[in-house]
Amino acid sequence: MKLTTIRRGQIGEHLVMADLLRKNLDVYAPVCDDRGIDLLILRDGLPTTIQVKNHNCRVTYSSIVIKVKKTSADVIAVPYEGDVYYLVNERKNENWDFSLATKTPLNNQKKGVRFITSYREIPNV
Repeated sequence: MKLTTIRRGQIGEHLVMADLLRKNLDVYAPVCDDRGIDLLILRDGLPTTIQVKNHNCRVTYSSIVIKVKKTSADVIAVPYEGDVYYLVNERKNENWDFSLATKTPLNNQKKGVRFITSYREIPNV
């Protein structure tokens, strides 16, 4: 059965919520998420907004590529194979793509490669 993008998005958001709750954070979801903010967390009383990217991922041999549409969210969360990875949204209110290496590339390059395992913790923004 093929899942719709709405169902995949909901599954991704719930995976991220579960991860955030395991990290002992307060998690809030907006009544309507049509402005690019899927979740809000409080850390030390300060809010951090999160955009979840689940259904806009393309998997290649050694990486996943994520397309981010314009959002003012502070952090982009990417659920992937049972874990969640977090990146700072460095290009707020812009469309942009990024990739995370899931294994060492075929050419064995490691310098300058963003390995997915480096993004397990929520960045401070």
